[in-house]
Amino acid sequence: MPSSFAASYPPIIEVLLTIAPQRVIDIGPGWGKYGLACREYLPGLQTLHAIEVPPGRLEVQDAIYDHVYTGDARLFTSPNFWARFDLVLLIDVIEHMSLAEGHRLVDLMQHSGCRVLVSTPKVFESQHDDHNPYEEHVSLWSGQDFGQHGIEADASTIDSVIYVLPGQ
Repeated sequence: MPSSFAASYPPIIEVLLTIAPQRVIDIGPGWGKYGLACREYLPGLQTLHAIEVPPGRLEVQDAIYDHVYTGDARLFTSPNFWARFDLVLLIDVIEHMSLAEGHRLVDLMQHSGCRVLVSTPKVFESQHDDHNPYEEHVSLWSGQDFGQHGIEADASTIDSVIYVLPGQ
């Protein structure tokens, strides 16, 4: 299972500390490092959920998250679902979907009132996993792509675009 750039971790933690969300959902949590960070650094955390695709589902996720939904986040289309959270972690996930699919998902999240913490590589790198087709990189996102969603904060690193997109 691939992982995000190590240099992205500190700025993402700083963003979490600044925002101090109480209800978080982590999309594609992998080993759950950002879920653990929420548990460690967010004393006001009330709810921590995740969505993971079946090939990425790991037992350790059950120890970290209050609930793990198994499926593709793009299929969670009810605004009421997303409205239960004040922050969505979309960390190293959006590059695994087309630009159109990513825009639709972010729009849905934002229009449900959620802020979205998104992180994605600045350079397209091919990625493939024979056991998990969801690991395929299919798009490269730029600041201009995210600009249409409004950028509340920028914590980007040399390797990754890291933005907070506001809820609406």
